[in-house]
Amino acid sequence: MTRSLSTNQKATWLCCLTSILFLGDRVNAGVVFQIDFGDAFAVGSPGGNWVEVPFATIDTNGDGFVSNLTDYVTGNATTVQMTLDEFASAGAEGENWTDTDWVVSQAADDAFQPLPGGAVIIFDGLEAASTYKVEVVATFYSTSFPPDVFDPTDFEVNGAFTNTQYDPANTSVTAPASDDWNLSASHNEGGVNDWMIWNGMTAEFGRITIDVTPEAGTFGTFGAISAVRIEEIEPIPEPEIAVLFLSALIGFCIRRRRAG
Repeated sequence: MTRSLSTNQKATWLCCLTSILFLGDRVNAGVVFQIDFGDAFAVGSPGGNWVEVPFATIDTNGDGFVSNLTDYVTGNATTVQMTLDEFASAGAEGENWTDTDWVVSQAADDAFQPLPGGAVIIFDGLEAASTYKVEVVATFYSTSFPPDVFDPTDFEVNGAFTNTQYDPANTSVTAPASDDWNLSASHNEGGVNDWMIWNGMTAEFGRITIDVTPEAGTFGTFGAISAVRIEEIEPIPEPEIAVLFLSALIGFCIRRRRAG
């Protein structure tokens, strides 16, 4: 004899299943990634829980892939992955950077260089119902060339420029700062260490993209990207709302079970 569940029992199981799914949905919640592009032996390693990406990651087509990015805060592996497309080379670029905020010299002083047509970095597996702060460090320093030799380079996150920079006193860049970003002047004029910041970026379908598009300069088409930081700022719903939701849901399940 087959015993069917009552309406109340079905409601109980449905509520419990919903809560499990809700909890499991945010497997990469609250993450912070700090990524160093390049492995120039002369500048050393940033250490800690940085994700260090050597140029050996890039194949002969200029493409690369890194899985299970490490959360900088916890040191735990996540299911977030990074795809790199159309990068040409790597080398020591900064050489004059001093540690500023999260950007240590070992991360700023080397970089990946895109192909002349541009490159893209894609992050997949982020929380779709969250907003992120994205910071991009792109710098080139050389005492052999004037500051404007290697600019400009365009940087876009999810197809958007930004007019926010770490040091607004740096007048060598103009709004939007990431349109025609000056690689040399980001830290070569007046000892300024500067980089680009995108606030409130949404990971649509769990994805954030960074486009690097060099423009023609004095010595040809040249661009560089040294480091990236991605931080979840505001989950939607916020954790407090999630807790209230689950508490109410569990209480509802208990009441239903008792009534059944």
